[in-house]
Amino acid sequence: MQNYEQSLEYCQQCLTLAQTVNDNFLIAYYGYFLQGRALIQLRQQNKAKIFFRKAYQLFWEMGDQQQYLEEVRTELKNIADNDLAEKKYSEVIKFYQQQFQFLQKLKDEEEQGQVLNYLGIIYRDMGEYQQAIEVCSQMLAIAKKIKNIDMESWALFWLGMGYWLSMKQKVALKWFQKSLVITRNIEQSDLQRFTLNCIGDIYQGLGKHTEAIPYYTEELSIIHQGDQSDDELKILYCLGESYYATEQYQQALDYYNKAIEIKSDDCGCWNGRAFTLRQLGRYEEAVASYDKAIELQPNNHYYWNAQGIALQKLCRYKEAIAKYDKVIEIKADYDLAWNNRGSVFSDLEQYEEAINNYDKALEINPENSLAWYNRGIALSKQGKYLEEIISYDKALKIKPNYYQVWNDKAFILSNKLGCYSEAVDCCDKAIKIKSDYSLAWYNKACYLALLGSVDSAIEHLKRAIELNPDQYIEMAKTDSDFEKIRENEWFQTNVGVTAINLIIKVYKIFIFFKAKAA
Repeated sequence: MQNYEQSLEYCQQCLTLAQTVNDNFLIAYYGYFLQGRALIQLRQQNKAKIFFRKAYQLFWEMGDQQQYLEEVRTELKNIADNDLAEKKYSEVIKFYQQQFQFLQKLKDEEEQGQVLNYLGIIYRDMGEYQQAIEVCSQMLAIAKKIKNIDMESWALFWLGMGYWLSMKQKVALKWFQKSLVITRNIEQSDLQRFTLNCIGDIYQGLGKHTEAIPYYTEELSIIHQGDQSDDELKILYCLGESYYATEQYQQALDYYNKAIEIKSDDCGCWNGRAFTLRQLGRYEEAVASYDKAIELQPNNHYYWNAQGIALQKLCRYKEAIAKYDKVIEIKADYDLAWNNRGSVFSDLEQYEEAINNYDKALEINPENSLAWYNRGIALSKQGKYLEEIISYDKALKIKPNYYQVWNDKAFILSNKLGCYSEAVDCCDKAIKIKSDYSLAWYNKACYLALLGSVDSAIEHLKRAIELNPDQYIEMAKTDSDFEKIRENEWFQTNVGVTAINLIIKVYKIFIFFKAKAA
């Protein structure tokens, strides 16, 4: 410590000497530079910065002493790196801005680009995304000017990142795509992989999973050329998610299985695998996958809840209830568990108990539209149709596009309350929301037939049959709602009559002629 303090004294003498020999810049430089070094050793960084900057300023003004500048720049960069680690952003920015000005004087555009790159990183860390975009735009302009393809590809990438962080995903995609065009043509596999991943993630975030898949797949092919198992795991998981979202369940399962081969203790992959198996109707395997996920995260209530759903599909109701009870033990205010518990009692035809559970779910979360819907169904089973309608209306107020509820409300209005016109209106709402909802088309045809609107009933029945011919032709043959339209030529030709309808028809003719003869 004493030696460094003595060094400070010698440096002061150098500065005094420099003044006596007509401001000899070299002596003055070493006076400043070495004094800065001594202060670093004394852990007085802030004071050291002052002397390094004086040394830097001295040679910057000279302009032709770059060999000396390099050593002081290195010292200042080391201090800047320490400041950055301590998140002293203003100090770091000041350093790089000074560097940039000096490099402009030297006309060193290559180094200018690198300094702008550092500034962009700092601004992104600070959350100052617009400033990051501005310096990256400068970096891109320099890269194009000096025809530095590598710098240009990075500038395009960082512009994409700036816009993405600014929540301007579509603009970000444009810049990432431009970077990708370059990186595909040069040996820059790391940047190419980063860019592919960002594009895939943006598409996935926008819900465009079909578009995301080819980018993740291309990234995976690059990873396979190296040994990057952690990165591979992430991409396999993303591919599993995207294939699941596009209802390509077998492909999704394949990728989750590959991910688990790499990392068998990743609970997210086991959970994704279980969800996919449920969609494939392989509930036993789904239950086993949830067991793995729960083993890894025993207090994750989502996994217990999902396993309960799989067990319910297997009609293993006691086990399902036990899983939902475990969810409630972990998180008592998890309304979905109470709703699912209610659905088990509905399956068991214990409707009062089911309603009690739905009520508990709604006490926790009055905005749970599914619980209101399920509550309405349970009330219907008890013959409480007006209360059922009230529950359906609650669900629809929360979720107006709940087309299944509109259809079920129509059914009760028509079949239980005889309100055919109101039922037609509800079917219209369901069809407007989901134009290929065949059941709503069929039910509306029934209600129109009951109202005596033959032509309109036929048109709606035609549409239902177009959407699902196997189901609705057979249903229409015996559906009593269509008694008023059975004589219609189109109905006779395309739907026909059942044997019993034919017997009834012949019997009616027989009665008619018998009465006439009498």
